[in-house]
Amino acid sequence: MPEVTAKQRNDILMDKPKSVLQSPPLVFFTVFSREKTHLKNNILKHWDKLKDDEEAKLLFDKIPLFAFRRHKNLKDTVTSAPLERANEVRVFKYTFAADTMSDQKAVVKNADMSEDMQQDAVDCSTQALEKFNIEKDIAAYIKKEFDKKYNPTWHCIVGRNYGSYVTHESKHFIYFYLGQVAILLFKSG
Repeated sequence: MPEVTAKQRNDILMDKPKSVLQSPPLVFFTVFSREKTHLKNNILKHWDKLKDDEEAKLLFDKIPLFAFRRHKNLKDTVTSAPLERANEVRVFKYTFAADTMSDQKAVVKNADMSEDMQQDAVDCSTQALEKFNIEKDIAAYIKKEFDKKYNPTWHCIVGRNYGSYVTHESKHFIYFYLGQVAILLFKSG
């Protein structure tokens, strides 16, 4: 191991002139979404052109870094979903408890269920979204609540992108959206 002398130590601890220090990299920091990955791809794809442009040189002295964070939880991403088709069964209003209170819509896409039970499904799902961050935990909470209230055996699927084909008991099926989150709840077995 090389021996460290006092002179080397002093040189290391000495304040460096600003010309010697490197400028910190430019970091694009944002919440992850599939659409925003195109920003990274486009900048990296056209980097040769950007680094030669005079105005871009002021922003990008070197290739920027991209940092994405995931949403804190699903309720951060819940927004009011527009009606997609004219044959919507029913639209419920619910109050969403977050940092700022706002009215959100539950859009029922398909239901074979009494209106009271539909309202219970929306209310129970809203509570689940407020309590849990992970889709599996949200689905488990809704399933357990409906098993208790309406007897077993309920099944629940929560997510943003899935297909399904299920068999259910008569008057025990609902498929709806709370913002961008789809919830499929049905009884079978």
